[in-house]
Amino acid sequence: MSGNRQLLFRVYTGNEVVEKSVIRFSEEFFNGRQVAVEAMVKVITGSNEGDILSQYIVFAKIVDEQRKLYPGESRKAVTEAIRICKNRNILKAYLDVREKEVVDIMVTLYSQEEVVEQYVISKQFESEIKSAVQSCCDFGKTVAETIAYLMKRFEFSEARSQKEVEKYWNV
Repeated sequence: MSGNRQLLFRVYTGNEVVEKSVIRFSEEFFNGRQVAVEAMVKVITGSNEGDILSQYIVFAKIVDEQRKLYPGESRKAVTEAIRICKNRNILKAYLDVREKEVVDIMVTLYSQEEVVEQYVISKQFESEIKSAVQSCCDFGKTVAETIAYLMKRFEFSEARSQKEVEKYWNV
């Protein structure tokens, strides 16, 4: 194995300026202390205009821009990004042949990400509701006052507010 050399690369598609061209495992995770296994990763940010990697980086940035323009509409965002890229001759030959595959993969990837984000948001919202009900209870508000408070604060219906109060009152 002495003649084999493994190379690790990290393709960076973000917008911030990357100072390091090489990341060392020991520096990033162990404050530079010596570790049993050291890994060095070359950071590629795309510098050669027109090469395949630079085109991929531009593609990724365009997809990110389109996702911001069309939140929750992954298919539309990816399809629009592909249209833009093809018009700008970015990965055009590849996208002409594999557009459906790229759309399917990207939509699946982003849909999963959106589901996780929505789950986290729903858990945070549920926690806010629970906290509001418990605070009302702790401060001596009546059930009716708490229902009215939830209706106002969260713009819930009376039925939804009552359900939430029943769920979290004296928990």
